[in-house]
Amino acid sequence: MCLSTVYTLGMGGSLQKIGEYVTTLNVVGDTITFAELMGAETSIKGTFQSVDLIKNKIVIEEQRQSN
Repeated sequence: MCLSTVYTLGMGGSLQKIGEYVTTLNVVGDTITFAELMGAETSIKGTFQSVDLIKNKIVIEEQRQSN
């Protein structure tokens, strides 16, 4: 079974882990929702920066809210 880890891209290119053992990804508009193996779901507004299915690594650039 191939499960992935999801990260957000932070300032200066740093990565912050926001999900492990991810089984599904869904995209609706600018919202990416992923589910982990145990059923926890997380939604984030952003775009995919990269998806590496060999390394099981997904990087999302989070949409910043303007003031």
